[in-house]
Amino acid sequence: MASDSVFVPLEPWVYHSPEVRREGKVIDVGLLAEALIYYDRVYFAITSDEQFAALVLWFRSQGMAEELISLLRDGVLVPYYYAFVTLAGTNNGVWGVVNIQDEEQSQGPVFEQRVLRSGRLQASTRKNSLRERVVAAALEHHIEIKAADFGPGLRNAESDIRQPDRASLLLQVLMDELYPSLGMVSPPRVDVAIEEMSGLQTIHWGIDLRIFEQRLGPSLAVAPGTPLAAAAFATKTIWSASRLRSDLYVGAPIGDFLQYKLAEGGKVAKSKLILDTLVAEVGFPNVRMLVNTGQIGFREVADLRTRARRFREWLRTESSLDRNALIAYHEEIAVGSSWSRVGRRALSASGVVGGVAAGALLAGPLGAVGGALAGEALKYIVDLAAKFDEGWRPRVFGDWARARIERALAETRRSSG
Repeated sequence: MASDSVFVPLEPWVYHSPEVRREGKVIDVGLLAEALIYYDRVYFAITSDEQFAALVLWFRSQGMAEELISLLRDGVLVPYYYAFVTLAGTNNGVWGVVNIQDEEQSQGPVFEQRVLRSGRLQASTRKNSLRERVVAAALEHHIEIKAADFGPGLRNAESDIRQPDRASLLLQVLMDELYPSLGMVSPPRVDVAIEEMSGLQTIHWGIDLRIFEQRLGPSLAVAPGTPLAAAAFATKTIWSASRLRSDLYVGAPIGDFLQYKLAEGGKVAKSKLILDTLVAEVGFPNVRMLVNTGQIGFREVADLRTRARRFREWLRTESSLDRNALIAYHEEIAVGSSWSRVGRRALSASGVVGGVAAGALLAGPLGAVGGALAGEALKYIVDLAAKFDEGWRPRVFGDWARARIERALAETRRSSG
């Protein structure tokens, strides 16, 4: 049976919802809004008080603070707080990734003190009475994760950056997403070379990484350690979803790499691949875009969520996604809605209900990585494989295949026109 819950990272950065980050926003609230339509329960991942305060402010600014309190209290929206920071860095020429937390964070719960009692939340709520009710509701079902909980995934991420094919993939998904904004006609092919000398590795990206900051601004700057940070973000996201036994709802471009990592776990589990992909145009609003651009608010999202109840029930019971049924449900929900900002949109829904993803991306569970690093990295994959064997079948929703969808739609129009 499919999941009735979904895991949604809220933080935008160059590898996740870069268009939102470029606008100076600290959360992709549109992604959360779409997930609420498709799922009964949404775990939203945050790493700072600023992100939670921004979510509260979004609701309060529309006069919908009471609705947020109800969603939190009822466990429809569940805060998932990483009480540590994952950073990529170099030590004597060797790149690695570490989890950083202070002594207070390591010793006990800090969600209430660091997030709910922060000055930012106070500014977002203004009234003490409202803030106290938000605090009480958020404490009902929240989850707090410590650095000690997430370890082998870091070593697995490091293994990704030490193999040319995987390092190339990490940068390629970024180029595929951002090449129009970089002023390119088509995405260049990324071919990373790794040079080993005296026990050290030098990564030659084949592309001047400074182009991102020069053309997109400092908020979307890419440093040599950024792809490694993306690999860590992917492993941490999948690790969290696997323990929640939830689906994933993510923004581009990290979703392409998430697909790869899920496939890796499925390969070790020796599961059969069933990958359903929907590419269609439906008369359903691009909720994420409309929310992020301020054209609609939570009232419209709540209306769609109410009308989509039967759709969520169907989605929860389906082991694979029926194309015609999925289109029909979206059309039905949109036609019955009480607002008119409905344009045709490219819709993607891909379900990984088994193991290995198609394509030439997989060269083996760990490729050329060896030694102690391979052992630690493999532990993460073996654990992920165990989740598959136990029946976890995550479906990845969101715009993670947007570029492919747009190309497919363009080809369809050309062939039919």
